[in-house]
Amino acid sequence: MNSFILFIKGFIVGVGKVMPGVSGSLLAVSLNIYETCIKAINDLKRDFIPNFLYLFKVGVGIILSIFIFSRVILYFLEIYYVYTMILFIGLIFGSFFTVLKNTEVKKLKDLGIIFLSLIILLFIDHYRLNTSFVANNDFTSYFFIFLNGFIDAATMIVPGISGTSIFMMLGTYDFILSMYSNPFSNILYLICFGAGLIIGVFVVSNLVAWILDNKKEILYLFILGFAIYAMIFLFKAVLPMIQSANLLFLIILLLIGSLLAKKLND
Repeated sequence: MNSFILFIKGFIVGVGKVMPGVSGSLLAVSLNIYETCIKAINDLKRDFIPNFLYLFKVGVGIILSIFIFSRVILYFLEIYYVYTMILFIGLIFGSFFTVLKNTEVKKLKDLGIIFLSLIILLFIDHYRLNTSFVANNDFTSYFFIFLNGFIDAATMIVPGISGTSIFMMLGTYDFILSMYSNPFSNILYLICFGAGLIIGVFVVSNLVAWILDNKKEILYLFILGFAIYAMIFLFKAVLPMIQSANLLFLIILLLIGSLLAKKLND
């Protein structure tokens, strides 16, 4: 795959890491790089150079998106919130075409799996905390930051679960966003977070690789449920702000997001 296209896909996944309610891994599914990334992580020892190069190209896009452009994304969310969210709803909608290729709802239990995934995300959304985490220079704070890094890895790898939603529930979203925006001012916190992230990536990716080899259809049923919930969650957030005057433009943005996801999959 073209290196620039891989970089762009990684960049879009990185945007999903900082946008509230958006799952970076679900975007990775929609962009058709999810399974390849999981396999590349687990095959690093066996065939290091090609797998490392693939992950490097995607990873550079993710890292640049998070650290360099997080402020730009925050600006658009603050000034053009509805337009930005509608564009990403379109990207997630585009993921249905990829997910549906791997999913067949044949039995009642398949619908049950989709329903269970919706219940899990409803639970996460319902129990968000309003308190904000404040870091102190003690072991407890550093360990909690490490744990958040591990959780972030899990949400990166398990499609459909938004890392930002989990961080909001834990009260660490503002802290982590500040850490991303000012990495040199939070270097010790960033090291702890990064250590948890790296360990989490290898632990969780091994588990997901086993699921892909043995229970792939069940995984994609969960992903389908997560994608449905993500669009409902985001539409619920922007619906009160939609006005008839800009409805046509919002529909165009929705189509652009969907077509972009489809184009990057081709």
